[in-house]
Amino acid sequence: MRKLFQYAALALTFALSASCAHKPEAPKERKSIIVIHNLSHQHVSFYQFMAAIEDAFPDTSAYKIDYAAVTEAYHPWPDEDFSGLLMQKLDIIQKKWDIDMLVLYSDQVLHAAARCHHPLLDSLPVVFMGATWPEHEGLLENRKNFTGYRTPLGIKPALDLMRDMGCNPWTIVNLDSTYLDRYLREEIASQLGDTSLYVTNLDYSAADHFIPDEERDHSKSTIIPVQLRCSSASGFDATKMLNCSESGCSYLKIKDDRAGITSVSNPVGIFYSVTPERFNLSHHSAFNACAGGCFVPFGVMIPEVRTMIDEILVEGKRPEDIPWRTMEPDIWLDWKILKNDFSFGSKLPRYAHVVNLPWKERNLVNSIISDYWIGILTLMVFICLMSVALYLFLANQARSRDLIGEGQAAEKMTVHMEEALAAANCHFFRIRRTGSILFDESFRELCGTTPVPANAEQFAEMLSPEKRMEFLDIITDNELMGTVRSLHFDFLGHHFNAKIVSNHGSGQADKAYGILFNMDTYHQIERQKNEAFKIEEQSTMKRAFLASMGHEIRTPLNAILGYSRLLFDMYDDLENEEKSTYSEVIRQNSEQLLSLIDNVLTFSSKEGREPDIVLSRKKVSDLLDEIYMTYRVIVPAHLQFILEKGNEDEYVMVNRGSMLQVLSNIMNNAVKFTAEGSITLGWRNEGDDVVIYVKDTGCGIPEESLGSIFEKYSKVRASTEGAGIGLALCKRLVDKMKGRIRVSSTLGSGSCFQVIFKRVAPEIN
Repeated sequence: MRKLFQYAALALTFALSASCAHKPEAPKERKSIIVIHNLSHQHVSFYQFMAAIEDAFPDTSAYKIDYAAVTEAYHPWPDEDFSGLLMQKLDIIQKKWDIDMLVLYSDQVLHAAARCHHPLLDSLPVVFMGATWPEHEGLLENRKNFTGYRTPLGIKPALDLMRDMGCNPWTIVNLDSTYLDRYLREEIASQLGDTSLYVTNLDYSAADHFIPDEERDHSKSTIIPVQLRCSSASGFDATKMLNCSESGCSYLKIKDDRAGITSVSNPVGIFYSVTPERFNLSHHSAFNACAGGCFVPFGVMIPEVRTMIDEILVEGKRPEDIPWRTMEPDIWLDWKILKNDFSFGSKLPRYAHVVNLPWKERNLVNSIISDYWIGILTLMVFICLMSVALYLFLANQARSRDLIGEGQAAEKMTVHMEEALAAANCHFFRIRRTGSILFDESFRELCGTTPVPANAEQFAEMLSPEKRMEFLDIITDNELMGTVRSLHFDFLGHHFNAKIVSNHGSGQADKAYGILFNMDTYHQIERQKNEAFKIEEQSTMKRAFLASMGHEIRTPLNAILGYSRLLFDMYDDLENEEKSTYSEVIRQNSEQLLSLIDNVLTFSSKEGREPDIVLSRKKVSDLLDEIYMTYRVIVPAHLQFILEKGNEDEYVMVNRGSMLQVLSNIMNNAVKFTAEGSITLGWRNEGDDVVIYVKDTGCGIPEESLGSIFEKYSKVRASTEGAGIGLALCKRLVDKMKGRIRVSSTLGSGSCFQVIFKRVAPEIN
């Protein structure tokens, strides 16, 4: 029995040990924190403050954050002390929550808490932030459970920033007579002690009067204090003073009490601040918005405070063992507010932190890549094609130069050979009076196995009929005695130039003699030279055609870039119909661009011959609507672009791509030479003709230049951009489409280009 009890006790011990070993760990205790602030729940800056706290405390299992507001909205103006309001709020907190720490925001809340002796303030750890003067009247000397962060005011750096941003150096600030304002006056006086750069002007009291802007000293940053608390009693029109657009001043927010809130409710325009409230808001009014300043934003302040809270609540440190810390303010700017005045973020001061700055706005390169990526891709494809064409052109040109050089060298060599009667490649012969003909050994070697003719008549029989007669005349005509005659002929597949001297009646044994110059090499070089000239001519034709294509390819490329940017920048604001219209324009111009590139490839494959133009029946209104939609984004905004419509049912026989090239060239010239006024695109009837016209109010064309305006490389002004091939291309394309093109112009008043085609009947379904 005793052993039975021992075994039972042992089993129970093992069971208890096992249960203890597998006992789950107790859940971690969640700390409760109350944040007491003076921000109004009616303003978005409170929700920004709350969002920063939630971002800094994402783990809700570790901390529970609640908020308690002691706002100044309870009083018409800030009091010296609203400790009573804070006591009431703390009573409510004590009844409602079981808390582990108090966090205080702003000087007003901290100073009120320092005067209170509520049980929560005496027993709990208290961390303060956003306080500029925590040492106020020595109230915290005996509050050992208080610690936190001091944030100096950056008034001087804010004024320097405003000057760098181009703001008016006469700056309005709000200064009243509360105890905080007394500290602010001391801060201004201490920070702006350099009188060569700053004017503190703290005793400014001119009622409803400003020095005109042209009479101000703009070499110094001048403070203009405006008092709202007693302005009505003194007859001081503070509202007019705070209308910065009318007064020509800038505004610097140096506090966020009731008076500060009232100040920025006036039309102060874009202002700067030394406190984080109202910076980087999700929205702002049309007449006031904080562009930045010198301060510690909530998003920087709260994570720093989180480290001190962890030291106390997690690591177990006592507040009295943690000395006050300082958060140095820095320069911050909001791109959302400043983007209308600066082209890119790189224009802003380098020492500033910029919020809401998109990647595309950081510099010009990012903007171009973001806005024109479709165009850049298209341009890269085009550059690759043009590079291949340029390589082929340069290779042909180099080969042509080599062949031409060889031909010139060979020609010089031939001349020297003839003049010097070089023995190499020359064959001597003589004709006896008996009629026999004798050749030297080198000629017999040249003939090889072919029998060498034994007399002059046999030799003549081996020549062509006309050369045979000329040869016989030379050796038989007595009047040619002693003269040297030349004869070019082919013999046994070789080319010869014979220099023959007749020797009739001189009593000599020879009737004639001469030298045969073998011209095979010369003829070969001549063929090479002709081939080189032919290659050069083909290269010239390719160069002219590719130059024409390059001139025409810019128009669809510009349209693609323009409408792509509209879709990219305004996609969410466009109606579906507008999106479809813009997309259709991009598609049409993309097809036009591909057609032009295909022409380049076709042209290259056909060794310089231009592609054939196929005509088809086209509706005039469709062609001009397509051109009008393309140039809506190309014509500068300061020019009026007009579409004058004629009969909607007019048809002409044209090639669509060629017609668009013609009208694009004319439109490009109208845009290039029209500085102001309008450009008009339209069509009308003239008998059996349809006249399509482009009118502009540009610089016009001199009368003496009208006759040559459609010639290749013709330019009215030598300094004008372009190669002078656009209108020549128009003339050639219109001629191929069996149309006419004409121009009328008045120098200084504008020009009118007209393209005329015969009207055709619509296609019958």
